[in-house]
Amino acid sequence: MGAQHRIKHLSMLSFIVGVGMLTVLVLWQGIEGLSAIFQQAGYRIWWIPVFYALPLGCATVSWHYLLMGDRPPSWRFKLYATWIGLGVNWLLPVAQIGGELARARLLIKRQYAIGPAIASVVGDKTLQVATQALYTLTGLVLLAATRTQNILGRGALISVLVMGFVTVMFYRLQRGGLFQRFAQVAQRFVSATSGEAIDAIALQVDQALQQLYDARRRLAIALALRSLYRLVMAGEVWLALWILGYPVSWVDAMILESLGQGVRSAAFAVPGGLGAQEGGFILIGAALGLPPQVSLALSLCKRFRELTLGVPGLIAWQIEEGRHLLPWGKRRDR
Repeated sequence: MGAQHRIKHLSMLSFIVGVGMLTVLVLWQGIEGLSAIFQQAGYRIWWIPVFYALPLGCATVSWHYLLMGDRPPSWRFKLYATWIGLGVNWLLPVAQIGGELARARLLIKRQYAIGPAIASVVGDKTLQVATQALYTLTGLVLLAATRTQNILGRGALISVLVMGFVTVMFYRLQRGGLFQRFAQVAQRFVSATSGEAIDAIALQVDQALQQLYDARRRLAIALALRSLYRLVMAGEVWLALWILGYPVSWVDAMILESLGQGVRSAAFAVPGGLGAQEGGFILIGAALGLPPQVSLALSLCKRFRELTLGVPGLIAWQIEEGRHLLPWGKRRDR
């Protein structure tokens, strides 16, 4: 038992070191661009991470309505976990689901029931994908309505249809006992005792998901807040371009944000989306008549927010995990 405990601690320590190295990599690759954007925008660039308090609040409250347990965590903790989850998804190559896993782990470590904990982040990710598909479709409609030439063309529409199809199928699988199906596969590769434990956890998660999706009022509120998050993020684009001295209309800001996030989602495996976000904004900006250097500067403004908020979030997460490796590191609920 002692050997297993040491192996577990060694694995977690290796994981923390790996996350630390990835954090340094992302920061190092982004530092040159940040220096350039500082020279162009000056101190006003700090208004962008300040503005993000609004979308962060929307994301936190949306998740709150998906937490179905009897003992809801504090608002302080929910804000803290959302911040860490966003930092993980922004900066690490985790297929845009690592942040959800981090949030679920933080909940479980604070004695939150495992079924509702995992169900809350699975439901939240489902709403994220659904609202992103709708938002990207809205951006395409606005682009078609306001521009005679749409250089993004059929490829962007296909991407929206794929996101929509994935969302519907993911929802139907959840309704059909997704995690118990996973458990049945996993049981073939583990001992009988471990298989029973996995099956019990899977049953808890599936039951919690059914309860979540049956709570129509809470689900509708969470969906509305996730949609509001998408709309408010257009304000970040509008603010960044105003700071850069190239103001645009709110409609153009929505087009840039909705389609830009679609491109970013497609590059989920790239650490921090490096290169993908920049190229996406240059392409979308060209459709709106923005000079390439302005589109690149806009992307760097977003990168500035991701690094200034996301890197501290990753550091906080590493500290959190590191303290739990110590015998005196058990922490109280936030």
